[in-house]
Amino acid sequence: GRLLRLYTQNVDGIDTSLPPLATQVPLNHKGPWPQTIQLHGGLEKMMCQKCRHTSDFQADLFQGPKPPPCPECEVKDTLRTSHAGKRSHGIGKLRPRIVLYHEHNPDDEAIGAVMTSDLRSRPDAIIVVGTSLRIPGVRRIVREMCGVVRSKQNGISMWINQDPVPPGKEFEDCWDLVVSGQCDEVARQADFKNWDDVTPEIMEEYTMSE
Repeated sequence: GRLLRLYTQNVDGIDTSLPPLATQVPLNHKGPWPQTIQLHGGLEKMMCQKCRHTSDFQADLFQGPKPPPCPECEVKDTLRTSHAGKRSHGIGKLRPRIVLYHEHNPDDEAIGAVMTSDLRSRPDAIIVVGTSLRIPGVRRIVREMCGVVRSKQNGISMWINQDPVPPGKEFEDCWDLVVSGQCDEVARQADFKNWDDVTPEIMEEYTMSE
């Protein structure tokens, strides 16, 4: 219950499949925001490259080298050409709703709003795990959050990675704790209970509070 936010670069949806780390697609420009913010999108959704319609990912549609046509575009185009007698505007193609290098993120403004809100809340810890920090936008997020956290008297910033801390002046004096190793092993060493591990003692307290 102490996690303010998870900013993830993963697109596989493994993290967001856990109920406590659920996300929202597309991301709202105003709060309340979900627990997890996907910085590069995710494979749970697909999107039309033309009309931008978003829907749940359907793997069976992607069974060849050519991207499937957008059903929404097909319906609109049929209405436009067959019923209204107008010329076709074309039919878009579907693709997973992920952000590749040098692509515009459709959630860009919303992510900025979440980040601004989180910085204003002045959290007391940041844990940066398993990222190379090669993406400029992600570097900026980490740098600004580390600055806010370390400005607090008891704030702590942690780097957990097999790779060394990122070089450069922007990350000088950025880390209070550096842990070199695999994040999975670090998690095992920490030995926290799983999110769904409800012990009899906790259940008793919960029942009494009800």
